[in-house]
Order: sequence, then C-alpha cells, then structure tokens
Amino acid sequence: MTAQQRLESILWEGKLWGFTTFSGGVPAVCFSEATLDGMNFMIGRRFYGPWGLVFDRQSIYDAGGGPVWYARPNEHQFLRGLCESGQVNSRLQSWLVRLDGSSDWLEEREWRIPLLTEGYEPALLLQALGLTALLVGDPDWSPAHSGLLPQIVAGIPRWWSNPADGLLYSLPPLQPPLA
Repeated sequence: MTAQQRLESILWEGKLWGFTTFSGGVPAVCFSEATLDGMNFMIGRRFYGPWGLVFDRQSIYDAGGGPVWYARPNEHQFLRGLCESGQVNSRLQSWLVRLDGSSDWLEEREWRIPLLTEGYEPALLLQALGLTALLVGDPDWSPAHSGLLPQIVAGIPRWWSNPADGLLYSLPPLQPPLA
C-alpha cells in the first residue's frame, strides 16, 4: 500500500497493528516524535510519505509507550542476548535500536508501545490513544468512501506537509456529510 492508502486503512479499521521490530521482541507499534526539521529530513531524504496520525505524547506514555533505547553495538548485542536467553523479559527487546555508523535513525526520535500478545490481538485501538490530528500529503485528500467518513476523523485537525517549502499548514477538519 502507499502511505496514503495505509492511513486510510488505519482510519477505517480504527486500529494500529504492531509488528516485530528489527531488534526482535514482542510486536510493537512505532511512533515518531520528530521535529519539523527531522520530519522534513525523513520525507525528503528517507522518502517517507507525508501521511500520518498525530497523538499527544502523554496518551502514548499512558498506553505503555516511551522512547526507544538507542544503544551502541556492544550494548545492543549484550541486551539482546539477555532477552533472547530468557534472563530478561523479551518485551524489553522491543525497545532496542542499534546505533552505529551504518544505523542512525536519530531524526525519528522514535517511541514504541510494545504489545501484550499472549491471548491478545497485536493491535491498539485509535480511540484509546486520543488521535489529535492528521498529517496529509494532499490538501484535497479525504478518506471518504461512498460519501461516508470514518467516524474517528470527524472534527480532527489536519496539517498539510507542503513539499514546496517543507512547512506545515493547518487545514480545516473533515466533517461528515449532512444528512
């Protein structure tokens, strides 16, 4: 899917699915706390699509999230080994990110929510996270299908990431069609 299609799918399904990260561990939902410069770098140089969901940091923290642990290669290997050997809860492995010359993702300022998976669906409900805004790459975009909007987007602010100047512009919230 394109980034736009993925956003639409998330809004209609109302869930964020967790996946196992490169470091292993339990599935996690990943977020970015990037600055505007960091976001422009990710869009311009890392080729991320300018589409996303915006949450309040406290709501992510309250849901069990927090910043990843950027670890030097030796520390990363040591901590990963402890997790994989069962000496430390493997959930902790989901927080690890290796930081060295070939792996530098600091501009993302990544946060994660490791998920409980035993007997649970590895997903988070959008309603539980307090969606505060949408980031869109097209100011005319709408996730409407057959005239209907996903309920969660009604009244949610939108920000447009303008590729021409790298700035964010406020757009009016999407409103459900009048009956």
